[in-house]
Amino acid sequence: MTDQTDSPQPAGVLVLGMHRSGTSALTGALDLLGIPAAGDLLPAESYNEKGIFENRAVNLFHNRLLEALGSRWDDPMPVSNAFLATQGGERFVDELAGIIRVELLAQSPIFTVKDPRMSRFVPLWRAALDRAGARPLAVLPFRHPLEVVGSLARRDRFPRAKSLLLWLDHTLAAERETRGMRRSLVTYDGLLADWRGTVDRIAGDLDIRYPVERSRAESRLDSFLTNELRHHAAPPAIGKATRLDQLTGESWDAILRLVGDPEDADALARLDAVRGEIGTATGILTPYVAWEFRELAAKTWDAERLAFQLEAEQRSREENDRMRLEAEERSREESHRIQLDRERQMRSAHNDDRRALALAERRLERTENDLRAAIGETDRLRPSVHMAELLRHEIENLHREVHRRDIALAALQNSTSWRALQPLRAFGAYVPPGARTALRRSAKAAWWLATPWRMPARRRVIEALERQRQEALVAAPSQPAMAPPPPPEPPRIVREPSLLPERPPLRVFEAPLDRPRLSMVTDSINSGSLFGGVATALIFCALAARATGRTLRIVTRMQAPHAANVATILAEHDIPFDDNVQFAFCNQYDPDSAVDAGADEIFVTTSWWTTHATRKSIPAERILYLLQEDERMFYPLGDEHLLAGETMGDPAVRKIVNTELLFKHLEATGIVGDRDAFFEPAFPERIYHPEPAPDAERKRFFFYARPGHARNLFERGVAVIDRAIEENILDPDEWDIHFVGRSLRPMQLARSVEPVLIQDLAWGDYAAFVRGVDLGLSLMDTPHPSYPPLDIAASGGVVVTNRCGIKTDLSRYSDAILCADVSVDALVKALRDGVTLAGDRSARASAHARAGLARSWSKSFAGPMSTLFRDGTLVR
Repeated sequence: MTDQTDSPQPAGVLVLGMHRSGTSALTGALDLLGIPAAGDLLPAESYNEKGIFENRAVNLFHNRLLEALGSRWDDPMPVSNAFLATQGGERFVDELAGIIRVELLAQSPIFTVKDPRMSRFVPLWRAALDRAGARPLAVLPFRHPLEVVGSLARRDRFPRAKSLLLWLDHTLAAERETRGMRRSLVTYDGLLADWRGTVDRIAGDLDIRYPVERSRAESRLDSFLTNELRHHAAPPAIGKATRLDQLTGESWDAILRLVGDPEDADALARLDAVRGEIGTATGILTPYVAWEFRELAAKTWDAERLAFQLEAEQRSREENDRMRLEAEERSREESHRIQLDRERQMRSAHNDDRRALALAERRLERTENDLRAAIGETDRLRPSVHMAELLRHEIENLHREVHRRDIALAALQNSTSWRALQPLRAFGAYVPPGARTALRRSAKAAWWLATPWRMPARRRVIEALERQRQEALVAAPSQPAMAPPPPPEPPRIVREPSLLPERPPLRVFEAPLDRPRLSMVTDSINSGSLFGGVATALIFCALAARATGRTLRIVTRMQAPHAANVATILAEHDIPFDDNVQFAFCNQYDPDSAVDAGADEIFVTTSWWTTHATRKSIPAERILYLLQEDERMFYPLGDEHLLAGETMGDPAVRKIVNTELLFKHLEATGIVGDRDAFFEPAFPERIYHPEPAPDAERKRFFFYARPGHARNLFERGVAVIDRAIEENILDPDEWDIHFVGRSLRPMQLARSVEPVLIQDLAWGDYAAFVRGVDLGLSLMDTPHPSYPPLDIAASGGVVVTNRCGIKTDLSRYSDAILCADVSVDALVKALRDGVTLAGDRSARASAHARAGLARSWSKSFAGPMSTLFRDGTLVR
């Protein structure tokens, strides 16, 4: 069986199935087994309280794709993939490949992705995965069609016929287009009844090994895959009341045979026959059914879109209510504080007390102004609530109309005349297109004669179309009677699509601001991205906003911001910040996503790609680039390496660099100059301090392990640890070996030692863990010192790291940081010295006491800020 984490080619597991068929349950199970549902996920819904596990960028992509094709998720008409052969199709393949590279593969070399609409677009996904350099794998969960009918009736009020048509289209398309792929066919019943056997079968079918051992995930999977996930039970049989029921029953029987034997030729042939019959029927029905469905769907879509907008306004109103209540609470607190100040003033006439009182009164006035603004905004939005109710009522009416028309369609299909004409319809598939058109027109004329009561409505439609045509003729410019024909267009040169990932600009629109603002632009501030650089950027921007008197805003581009994380970082690092923080999500994959920008707003960018995106929309004199690594080293020599270097070295953009060591390296290569500044990171003692274990306890060894990041030299680190264990430098009887990072898999080191794997720690848990480390190994093949060695030294531990370029000695920070050449022999020798130092508590405490690490962020940034800012503005 292949260990996918060792495979040179990444892989994507496509979970393909009809809506309400257990795709969420299966995706959640694979996620718990270490094949993550990657990227920013949509929140859980009332109909899936345990999570829907759908990537937000993928969801938005499918919305745009269906809209471009003139369809919707609940369109019962089949959707063709013929658009892939067009230039527009190529653009969709490129866009999806970019999402796969940036959003899905960024987290893990093997990922799970789920969206029921993927079942209709398997050829598109296979092309995009191939372009992204990943191999496709597929898991197809099947659920009894009548259970799906019951679930959709409850959630969406769909009639039986529509749900069966959707089930057939999704199921048959996914099964047909995954032939020839590595795939696994399972049932929803089997997953809930025996999830252990089901996940083992999937691993065998796909030839993969789960990164998380099944035994380690059993308790969580037992809690996740419970009978609560089953909300509907199927009747004993589908029945044969209509031809649609017959086709559904035959398909379900064939599917069950395939689950038992994936090579059952008779079952495959029967599914192909059903798909062909449905295609023939829809080919005849499409001109009559699709128009009415799309007209009604368009109205429903517009109404739902307005309802979503009003619901967003309602949420905004609720947020304003919350802000108003908080403002009232702050006002009461301010009033109480002012009262205390006044009492102190009565006891003492000191001038400092009078100034403090005046400052408190100004804060109270500002708070009251905020409160009045919040109340005014609440009053403004109140009428929208009534409008939302009206639109919900209109949506319910439209759903009832769709239901009525589906019933009429089902009645037509069950009618004697419809069945009697079945041979004629079958014959129509073999008639030439011209004759078929004549027959269709004749049938249409006969139908009009048979339904004279509908003539007034048809006449109104024809008259309206004629009016539009006449208006278009009147509006068109007059042409000469004998105008010469236009010259032939020159042949177009088709340019091959770029293989580089798409880097869209930061989309902004200008808007006035009540107060100057400073905006930080980053990918994400979720719990998994708060380490090192992102936390440093948050601290810098908070201090810069306070020093310049500006409002602070956090703009994220890949994941919606988690506001609580900012308060946690600032509080833990003793950064006082009483002002409100604004948050905005400008989704780089959504062309309609944009944020407002003031005329003098300062933008602090946190990477070369956020600088590149911001530079397309904002003048360079208003951009400050927080540079924390030589980001050119992220790429091999080539176009992306070149673009990163050009963006980093843009002389029009001012930069502030993390550490003097990195500044000197970048200065030597022409990236930074005299106009730029640097700072040294700080490690507040309330977070970074020793918490030594008692002598009787085992010692803790920390290896900073990130196999997905080449610059962290994971394989070299494992080789060094293996040698240290073999030579008894790290005696397994004395040391607990911890691998801390992400994308780790169970493994054995020398002498059958199994390291303890700690992955995706929250920031607070990571800090607590580091305080108990005795010895660490942290490799970083860049000239930046990197944070883990400094974290360990600041917390009283000993750490070994490698030399790189001008990074040859880090004793300026602490004597407990041992630098060695990157060879295995040199690093093993340094580990031997580290074990000796870690065991000598007196020498270790002395090294900690003499450490030259900064302990206050305010002091670290004081000098650079005086250079970069003057009178609240970025100095040019």
